[in-house]
This record gives sequence, structure tokens and C-alpha cells, in this order.
Amino acid sequence: MLVGYSIYIIVYLTFRNFDLIEINYPMITFEEAIKKGDYPAAEKCFLEDAGRYLREGRYSLVRQRIELFPNDYRQDKPLLSFYHCVSIHLIEPFATRKKFFELIEYFYKKKSYDRVSLIYSTLLINYMYYEETNDKLLTLTQKAQKFIEKHESDLKDEYRKILKIWVQLGKWWIFLEYDRAFEIAMQAEEISLELKDEVALIFSRMALGRLYLELGKFKKALAQYEKAERVIAMSNANRMYEPFVRWFKANTYLYMRSISEAREEAEKGKAGLDKGSAFYYHLCLIELFCNFYTKNLEPCEAIIDKILYEYPDPNSEFRIYVMLFGQLLLSYLGEDRVKTDYYCKRLSQTENSKFYMYEYPLTYLHVAEANLFINDFKATYNTLNNLINETPENRFPHAVATAQALMGLLYIRSKEEAKAIKCFDIMKRMMVAYEIEELEIINIDVLKEIAYMSDSKAIQNFVGQYYQAPIPGSESGESPIRKKVREENSSTTHHIIEIYTFGNLKIFINGRQISSVQLGRQKKLINLLKLIIVNRDKGLPKEIVCDRFWDGYSAESARNNLNMLLSRIRKLFGKDRSFISSETDSIRLIKGGYWLDVNEFENSFFQGENQYQKGNTQEALAAFEQAVTFYQDDFLINDLYEDDINETREILKRKLIHALFKSTGLYLNNGDYHKAHQSAQKMIASDPYCETGYRLLFMATVFSGNRSGLTQVYNKLCDKLQNDLSVEPEVKTQELMKRLIQGAIPSHRMWESEELF
Repeated sequence: MLVGYSIYIIVYLTFRNFDLIEINYPMITFEEAIKKGDYPAAEKCFLEDAGRYLREGRYSLVRQRIELFPNDYRQDKPLLSFYHCVSIHLIEPFATRKKFFELIEYFYKKKSYDRVSLIYSTLLINYMYYEETNDKLLTLTQKAQKFIEKHESDLKDEYRKILKIWVQLGKWWIFLEYDRAFEIAMQAEEISLELKDEVALIFSRMALGRLYLELGKFKKALAQYEKAERVIAMSNANRMYEPFVRWFKANTYLYMRSISEAREEAEKGKAGLDKGSAFYYHLCLIELFCNFYTKNLEPCEAIIDKILYEYPDPNSEFRIYVMLFGQLLLSYLGEDRVKTDYYCKRLSQTENSKFYMYEYPLTYLHVAEANLFINDFKATYNTLNNLINETPENRFPHAVATAQALMGLLYIRSKEEAKAIKCFDIMKRMMVAYEIEELEIINIDVLKEIAYMSDSKAIQNFVGQYYQAPIPGSESGESPIRKKVREENSSTTHHIIEIYTFGNLKIFINGRQISSVQLGRQKKLINLLKLIIVNRDKGLPKEIVCDRFWDGYSAESARNNLNMLLSRIRKLFGKDRSFISSETDSIRLIKGGYWLDVNEFENSFFQGENQYQKGNTQEALAAFEQAVTFYQDDFLINDLYEDDINETREILKRKLIHALFKSTGLYLNNGDYHKAHQSAQKMIASDPYCETGYRLLFMATVFSGNRSGLTQVYNKLCDKLQNDLSVEPEVKTQELMKRLIQGAIPSHRMWESEELF
């Protein structure tokens, strides 16, 4: 949704630099010239006024005047074609794209590089406005990036800066620059203010709004959209972007289940469109989901048919997305198992995987919910497991919390109640940590079931507030699965103990966390527990504990104090739970008596190593990925003065880096460059001096279409090495950087020759 002031700059710079041939025409108006059929004179009159018309937002007038020229005449005049495309590209996006690419070829041959950059900027605006799929936008972004790299010195400063804004936003839009998302949006806002580019300013604020939306911070998202609306209100030239902002506001209200507000925004968006605009059907999609969320299914089929039969491009991927996902949700909510099964299978086909990216990651949740309805537990598990493992929790907490909730329901259906409780507890933890108020569940009956089974007061309150729907059985205060598991545990004197050590120490007993306040009051007890965890396999000698905790005490007094402390630990965890063994001379944890994240990390790590050595690369990659998900932060991150803990922390960190190193190479082999980029970034975040990680990051950066970003990454390494160690990068790093900057494409041999020391 982007062209207002950017088009003003395009128009202004076009006229400032375009070499018009001076032809002496008698004084004549545009209307008179057209009436007489004197098209060269009419063209001259039009070009004199076109820039002013666009600055005033009079796109309809530009379009009307150009269309008064005969089509053959207009097609032979590049500037007329250019202005015509600018005036209609958000109304007729597909036809104008083809013409824009023809104009790029024409102006490139003429070495009019500034104008080529302006067309690329407009095309990027067009693709992002219409939410094009990753493949198409990636291809366009890469073309624009290569153009900048080749002709940066040929471009005037204004053109270069404008195109760089849109290339960066385009990369962020298709998830290539997730880790720099806020930075990119803020930079775009800063540069757009510098250039007085109102459209880039609108879009940078829309990008910030979308980031808040993905984080589940809906009110902050709406605040950014309202800022964009204020920019639109500054000039008539920006009015054409109002429907775009309305779409995002309506989508945010859908997340909030504020259905009436979503409908209102969609209707206002339609009212602001030019007749025949393809964006009308995108706003119809909002109307469709309003009906889905309220289970008002009667008008849904008509809306889907309207989009399928009337959308201007019958081969559009948006149209196919509506057909697949619209029909899937209509079948699922209408409880048609046969059709639901059919569309679930269609969406499992490899050629249809790209349509998941239209509303990523919510599309995965919709498919999982539908598969759960038809009792395809394997497909449900695979979809949710992939989402949980591959989607960063801190980037999409709303979606990951929902995935955990659906996984909990899956375990209930498969009679694995203890696993269900664990998923629900993770969901509740995330809802508190990320201030999530509700879940992205499209079926109200499923949402009510989750509210009841999970004992989540937040979801119960949400359902009561927005749907005025009671939660069956919630008055009892305990869900049936928790009651069942509690009774089973009570009858078998079994407690589920979970210990998390990556980051700060967290302890859960039967799914309930011991508060940090309670732990903080028992510092000596917790310090002993940490040492037992570190020495869990070989055992912690009691003599060492006594010397460390009660230095100067008599041996008998120290042993008595130790026994009292061990008694307090058992009381904390449950006297009937044997998970600590106190032998004659040592203390150790009893295997099978507890769950520990470090154990899970190391098990996955060694499994990955074993599979890698056997040549089972995909199994190895899956195991390494699992290991990385357990490593949430450094081991007992705030315990800096215990040698045993520090040594364990470093050993675990080296294993993490090793897993990331192997994973990055495997991602590059698979052509999964986004994940390779993320994995290499995690490597250097764990070890900022790891030049192997930097070299892999260079390669992934090139494959991601961001070759111009190499310099920034390399300079970051140089500064770090110089400031901290007073050294330069290795010769191998310098040579690789030089080759990549000169245009070399990384080969398998490059990353396979890397070693980690």
C-alpha cells in the first residue's frame, strides 16, 4: 500500500532529469489537442501537468487523460505508459506489473538507471500491498538488490535511498530479516522522514504495527496503524493507501475477536477504493473470517465464490489460497468431515506448501485444528510439532501458545493426560510472560474445551467476555484431566518434577512452578541443589559440600547441617518423592526420578552426532534442532562465581555452537537459506569471536539475496575483534569476504571445508 509521496518523488525526479525534445507547438489546451487529434501536442500538455496532478492525489484524472490517447499511441510512449501504470497499479496490479517489467527493460537499455530504480520501488510497493507470496516477492527483491549492487554509483542519492528502503522492507516482509525486524522498520521510518517520503513513512509504521500484531500486542499494533492514518490524512495523494491500513486494522480486530469493529474497518476500506480495484476482494476476505469466527456460515460460500469467480487474475496465488483455506475452514466449521479431509490432504501436498505463508503461522494452526476434527492425530502432531520447533517463541508467542494448547487437546484425545497438562502449563506460562489474552482458535467450541481442560482463567474470562458463553464444568475449579492425573499421582506416591536450568533456575512440581520468591528465601538450599545438578552423574562428595557451606564447623556439625538441608529439599519436592540419593560419602540425583532440560539437550545433541556420523543427515538435523530448542539461555546464567557451574556452562555452550555449526551446514545443503541465516546468527550470538560462524553467515546472507548487507556484518566482526582483542579477522575470512563482494556464489565446498575448533 505505498505510492503517495514516493510517487511524488518519482514524478518530481523524472521531470527534473528527463530530456524532453523541444518542439514548438502553438498555444493549445489538452482538451483542444485531443479533440483535434493532435496527440503530440496533447502529450506535451499532459506531461507539463502530470507531476502536479499526482502530487495532488488526482490519480483518476491522470488515468482518464492518458486513456483519451489511442492505445497504440500510448503504448509507443514510455512516459505515458509509465504514468498510466503508476495511476492504476493498485487497481489493476497484474496487468501493470507486466508493463512495468517491459519499461524496466526499455529504460535499462537507455541507461536511464534512475527511472529503473523508481519502477523497482513502485513494484515492491505493489507486491507488498497485495501480500504476494514469498517466492514472487523474493524474486523481485533479489532483482532490485542486484540492480542496486551493480549500479549504486550510477544512481542519484534520492533514488538509491528510496529503493534501499523498499528492498529492506521487502526482505523483512518475507521473513529474511526477522532478527532485525524492529531495526529495519525504525530505519525505514528515519530515512522516510529525512526524504519527506510520506508513503515510506506510512509503510514503516505499518511494519511496526505488524510486528506488534505477531507478538500479540494488539493495542500497540492499532496505535501504529492510527499513526499511519494520520500521515494519510496529511495529503490527498496518500488517500489511495487508506484501504490498506483499514485491512490491517480489521485483521487486528479479528485477532481480538472484536468482530463488529473488524466489519466496520473492512467496509470503510471498500468505500475508499476506486471502482474495479482488485484489493476489494482482499477486504472481502476479512468479511469471510468475521463470519467464520461467529459461525455464521450461510454467507461464506457466496463470499468464497465471489472471490474465485471475479478476482481479476484467475491464476493468482491469492485466489488459490482462498479456495484451499476458505473451503477448508468452511468444511471444518460446517462439520463436513469428508470435505475437511479432502482439503487437509490437498494442503499437505508439496506444491501447496507456499500458501501457508499468506497468514503464517496462523495457517498452520487452522490446518492443525481441522486435522484434529477429523481425528488425524499424526497429521495434527506433525503440523503442531513443526510449528513449535521452527517458530521462534519470542517472535510469535501468540501462535506458539495456541499450538501448545492444541497439542494439549491432541494428547487428551490420545489419552496422554500428563503430556496434555505439560502443554497447557507451557501455554499458560507464555500467556503470562507475553501478556496474551486469548488464543488463535477459530472454532469457539474448541476454545471453550481448551479453557475448561487447561484450567486457564484468562481464556475462561475471554470466552465469557467476548462470547457470553459459559465454560461447562469450570465451576468445579479443576479440569477432569488434572483431577485424574492428581489422583493417579496420589495413589502411586508419584510427583512429576521438572527442573529448568537454561537461564535462571525454574522448578515445576506436577506442572506448578515454585515461585521465585519462595526459592529466593532458601538460598543455601538452592545453591546445594545447583551443585547436585552439576554433579548429578558422578555424585557430589559430601566432604566438598561441608567445606564449602560450613567451613570452620566441626565435621559432625557440618554433616548435621547437610542432613537438615537435604531434608528441606525433600520437603520442598515432596517427602514421598525419591529423586535425591544420599549415600555414605556423596549425593546424587536418582535417574528417572526427575526431568531436567540439560539431560534432554545432551540426549538430543548426542543423538544428532550419532546420526551425523552414520550419514543420516536429516535425522541428525532434526536432533540438532531439538537440542537447540532446549537451550533457551546459558546454563544458570546468573551464577558467575561457582567454578563447577562455570565449567558446565562453557561445556554446554560449546555443544550448542557445535549443533548450530552442523545445522547451518545441513540447512545450506538443503537450500533452506533462511534457517541457515538464523542458525549462523545464533552461533555468533553465542560466540561473538567465532569466525567460522561469521563465514557461514556471509554465505547464508548472499543466498538470502542480501549481498549488500555483507559489509555491515563484516564490519561488526572487525570492530569486535579490534576493540576486544586488538586483532584483525583471519586471512580466510578476509579472502571469503572479498570474493563474495566481487559477486562469487558460495559452493558446497566452501561451507563443507569449514571447521569448528
